[in-house]
Amino acid sequence: MRTLFLSGDPTALHLAPSEDLPNVWAVAVEMWAGAKLRGVASLIAIAEGSVSLYTSTGGGTIGGGQHKSVREAGHQLLITAEGCLGSLGVHESLALPPEGQIGFIILTYGGKLGATVDEAEIQAGGHPLSPLYSAAQDVILQLRVVSAG
Repeated sequence: MRTLFLSGDPTALHLAPSEDLPNVWAVAVEMWAGAKLRGVASLIAIAEGSVSLYTSTGGGTIGGGQHKSVREAGHQLLITAEGCLGSLGVHESLALPPEGQIGFIILTYGGKLGATVDEAEIQAGGHPLSPLYSAAQDVILQLRVVSAG
């Protein structure tokens, strides 16, 4: 699923630049998911409203965007990504981030941008991509709320 996402085409999803999302059409935030999972969780939000959380060991949550709170948090993640584009570089790698790192992949109408940042640095809040990480955590929180309900 991750490879399919990363090779996606916004026109196939009928996406085009909009006023609030002139550049970004999708975001992936990838992080190690703890001792139990021992793998990477990939949070994906797409401008048409899809929000999913996949794990490298199999499983995850697909279709979170059907819930209003998750869809809104996903949209906010995309908007936050718009504001972080200057802190990203061209990104063509399909590699998962190493343990202790957070990977950001932003799909724009002009190509893929991304960065890999030390998890402790991003969590401390002073990194330029910390707002993007925080927005991703908000999406994960909303996914947990709807799955618990």
